[in-house]
Amino acid sequence: MSEPLDAPDPGQEQEKNPNFQIIFNGLCAFVPSSDIDTTKPDKVDVLLINTEHPRAEKLKYDHKEEHRALLKYELKDVDPGANPSKDACGLWMLEDEQLTLEILTRNEEVGVAESPKRPLKLKLDKVPRIDKILPEARELDPEATGDKPDLVIARMTIDQGILEPFRIGSFMNEEIVAQFVPPEDPPVVHALVTKLRLAFNLNSDEEVVIHSKNFGPGLTAGDVRQLTLKAPPPDRLVEISVSNLCCGRFMDYEADEIGELPAQDTDFEYHFLLSKEFERLVEKRVRLPIPVPVKYKVVKPDLSELEPAGGGETIRCNLSLINPKPTAIEGV
Repeated sequence: MSEPLDAPDPGQEQEKNPNFQIIFNGLCAFVPSSDIDTTKPDKVDVLLINTEHPRAEKLKYDHKEEHRALLKYELKDVDPGANPSKDACGLWMLEDEQLTLEILTRNEEVGVAESPKRPLKLKLDKVPRIDKILPEARELDPEATGDKPDLVIARMTIDQGILEPFRIGSFMNEEIVAQFVPPEDPPVVHALVTKLRLAFNLNSDEEVVIHSKNFGPGLTAGDVRQLTLKAPPPDRLVEISVSNLCCGRFMDYEADEIGELPAQDTDFEYHFLLSKEFERLVEKRVRLPIPVPVKYKVVKPDLSELEPAGGGETIRCNLSLINPKPTAIEGV
């Protein structure tokens, strides 16, 4: 069994200045291995939702834009000896893939060996929780799990590092407060995390390897591709992104026009495709809950004080947290 939430990590301290991070953005559902309210998970699966699944035809809103599941990285982080253009990047188009992360130590003393795992620390309180938004939908469909999850276009398993907010939905430099509508009792109303990051520090002799396997029986076949990222020099940060965004946003587009007001996130209903109760819920309900902005700044500040991002639709294509049922975890 996983250790209790309040159990300390012996000899480990919070990492304050990470030099490696993975940014998650878009239609990604985070699924801990245990109920986060009672037990400390030992891993989290990140499910990139398959928006082309036949179930999507039964959703209530009209979704015209196609989504793309991508992993993006900078070429200079793959081979520090090379000198590519400052903005040169590599892209993986993700499709039916299981991603895992490994940290290796490479030096003359040990050769190549797996580094000791960092503790897994979660800060997910502002990620929309399906078990709070619509409790009936909290149980995952078997087609969202296992070796060939048809409801998922890609999956990444995280078992170390700090998973924490990277960006909160904001407008004119202030947080957007959203309510999920139609509401449950009590209604879910809070600011929303729009990007999460997995962060940790790499030592100078360490590297991160991203492994990719095709979905299939047992996931036993070898890697179909790998990505190795070297530890950065002291003044740099290695960053990769894993996203599942609609066309026009998958290259990290951010609306920044003050006149474009925050809008409801109709794409959020895609998260309910993963529910075991999806078919019953779409028949029963007029609408599935989506976040609707109910509070944001309405007085323009001095334009010189604005950060580059912060226009409209800043909570679109949002993340979710699917917290497992305690009975399922205990095997009852």
